[in-house]
Amino acid sequence: MFRKKKARIALIGNNGTGKTTFFQQILTAIRTGHSQLQVTGNVAYVPQIPMDQADLSGREQTKALIVKALQQKPAVLLLDEPSANLDPQQQQWLKQELQHFSGIVLLISHDLNLLNSATEIWSVEQHQLTVVKGNYAKFKQQRARQLHKQESLYQQQQKEVHRLQQQIAKRQQQAQRMKKVNGNKLSFSEKKANSLSGHFDKGEKNYKKVLLL
Repeated sequence: MFRKKKARIALIGNNGTGKTTFFQQILTAIRTGHSQLQVTGNVAYVPQIPMDQADLSGREQTKALIVKALQQKPAVLLLDEPSANLDPQQQQWLKQELQHFSGIVLLISHDLNLLNSATEIWSVEQHQLTVVKGNYAKFKQQRARQLHKQESLYQQQQKEVHRLQQQIAKRQQQAQRMKKVNGNKLSFSEKKANSLSGHFDKGEKNYKKVLLL
């Protein structure tokens, strides 16, 4: 899963899609030596720290945890919303530190600066993981093209459905007309019977006329 040593992977998705849970599962898999997630070296994890945005000590605490994780020189660094509690100056510091970090970074973030510094985007949506090579801007472009393609395909399908519906309606109308026409027509046997009945009635009348004479 981690093919490049300096991979910068951003895990994105709507709130409630299970990003943090997935994050922790990856961490557990790495630490337990999962066959697809074997990493040479240690792993550092900095969780998201709930705090009051006005709490300066909390901001310093977040920065201190990131510094401590970087000092371990881990092979893999996992960061859950690392810039959420940092001020703009600290966010710029974090971006520079990650640029110089030689290991793999896997992060959850809504920070566009961090997302656009990623080399891969992992998108979690409807319990599915989609991997896109490139940063967040490239992911958005690819997603827009995909949505446009899906919309075009949907419109084509709707046109085909409409065409088929028209054909079915036309055939039904033709069938109704044929049924109506056939209903007004007499079969050959019915015509023959009517003809014979007419001759019989005429003969009977002539026979009665002869009797009267």
